[in-house]
Amino acid sequence: MTPVRTHSEHRRQPLPNRKGSAGFTLAELVVVLAVIGIMLGLLLPNLGLVSREGDLKAALRGLSGLLAEGRNQAMMSGQSRALCIDLAKGTCWLAGGGERKGRRSLPDGLRCASVSFQDAEPVTSGVARIAIQAKGLARPALIVLRSGKEAWTLALRPFDARLATYQGEVTWETLAEAKPW
Repeated sequence: MTPVRTHSEHRRQPLPNRKGSAGFTLAELVVVLAVIGIMLGLLLPNLGLVSREGDLKAALRGLSGLLAEGRNQAMMSGQSRALCIDLAKGTCWLAGGGERKGRRSLPDGLRCASVSFQDAEPVTSGVARIAIQAKGLARPALIVLRSGKEAWTLALRPFDARLATYQGEVTWETLAEAKPW
């Protein structure tokens, strides 16, 4: 048989001394908040750059995809196609064979400033048409994209209809010396 406990045995122990209890001091909290503030100060300015690069890469993928699709369609059908870029609306699509396909918009904050062809004035308004022949050859073009004060140039290579990217605004005269981005 187990002995029965009395009321005095069930009494709680006295509270521990508060002097050594766990917790954070005000100085420790201030140091932690200062470190977090410094880290955010270093990180936040870089987030805008990553976002712009992401927008540029998305636009580049969209244009490259349309060019590849246009080249494939032209070669398979034996009819020429065109990549159309509406500079005012920031949209692009494939035209040819009596149809429009794959309308895409540029990301917010990114706009197409101009499209230029060799030995011709740059197109800065309206719709620019980049021809893709039935054999898959494309008309060489320089497409300038802008985001605020920053600019990138996409150079369309004629034989494989692929884009090379350059930071800054590149012209036909400076293309040979420009370094790809």
